[in-house]
Amino acid sequence: ENEYCISFDDNLKCQFDIALPLLEKYKISAFWFVYSSPLLNLIPELELFRYFRLTHYKHKNDFYKDFEKECLLLYPNKVKDGLKNFNPKEFLKIFTFYTFEDRKYRFIRDYILDQEEYLKIVWSIIKNSSFNYKKVIPLLCISKQDLKKISNLGHHIGLHSHTHPTNIARLNSDEQLKEYAENKYVLESIIKKNVISVAHPVNSYNSKTLQILSSLNIKFGFCSNQGAVKYRSNLELPRIDHSEIIKVLS
Repeated sequence: ENEYCISFDDNLKCQFDIALPLLEKYKISAFWFVYSSPLLNLIPELELFRYFRLTHYKHKNDFYKDFEKECLLLYPNKVKDGLKNFNPKEFLKIFTFYTFEDRKYRFIRDYILDQEEYLKIVWSIIKNSSFNYKKVIPLLCISKQDLKKISNLGHHIGLHSHTHPTNIARLNSDEQLKEYAENKYVLESIIKKNVISVAHPVNSYNSKTLQILSSLNIKFGFCSNQGAVKYRSNLELPRIDHSEIIKVLS
């Protein structure tokens, strides 16, 4: 009841530069949930797209407008029909920090478009802008050496999938297994330790996911919210988002 842990998702370089020194100062170890494709020099599209919409636009809602416009241009019927099922009061309601625009964007991304369609749209927007994405990529994610340092300092490295799908529950069993098996292999080959924990990317998982994680000897799994108020399993432990903690402290 009186014990807490700190966790970081997505292997961001800013976490290494800003958070790690503070953790070391106060002698606190933490969980670091790492998706592994950036460690193999693949483009970290999730973080690149986030950086693009938060820095290239005056407000992220301006990006959302461009995104929806491009969606309706390329896939008008699919998007219009899909949005008929969008209920902003219910969709992601446990995440109180999301705005209406955040929810709509995520609904289109995760429940209307497939991965290929989504990537095509965002890359089209980026390539028609003045944004120099190649210059930004090295600034976004931690390196192999950074990961080794974090691990060697006594922090706990966990899974977060290989490519960070935004709706991993939509993948079939073989695709989910590939995401997590490759993730585990890459991380363990770098830190030379067994990886036994996971954080579900975007809180997306299903019963197949839990079976796959168990088969990979993953002992502890974390959700992205407090939804698991009643204990369900060691692979579905609740977490409190930092934005909720900031509200309480403000």
